[in-house]
Amino acid sequence: MQLNNTIFLILSAAILALAAPQFVGNMPTTSPLTSTSGLGPAYPVEGGSNISPSLVSDGTNINLEARGYPARRVRYCQHLNGRGACLNQDLDNKRCYNFLGWWDNQVSSIYINPGLKCTIYAEKACKGRKVEFKAPGITDLQSVGINDQASSIYCSH
Repeated sequence: MQLNNTIFLILSAAILALAAPQFVGNMPTTSPLTSTSGLGPAYPVEGGSNISPSLVSDGTNINLEARGYPARRVRYCQHLNGRGACLNQDLDNKRCYNFLGWWDNQVSSIYINPGLKCTIYAEKACKGRKVEFKAPGITDLQSVGINDQASSIYCSH
């Protein structure tokens, strides 16, 4: 009986230890998932080639988009292999986006939907050193020399 109780206590402690939050290293002091602008981790560069969608008074988008194009969704992650803080964002086609706040120079892996071609840049406004990629994305930006250095992104289908 005493052996059963001991085994039960050891297993319970192991399960609790596995369920506890794990240290993931350099986490942001403010939540990277919270954006004051509501736009996500990247925001469009002013003067971009696309016009912002028209909205009716209740915030409903009244612009129509041709069918057949894949969703332009990008997933940014703080660490390689999709680990750490991650955030999904839908981007307009052929428009430059600067990484917002904490995400600037913090992205270590990036993923995109099939049919997209994206370029990440080391400087704001889609300038400077660049790395082009297609789906599924790049699991380790260090392998292409731009880990924690990306400041803007441009995608097209």
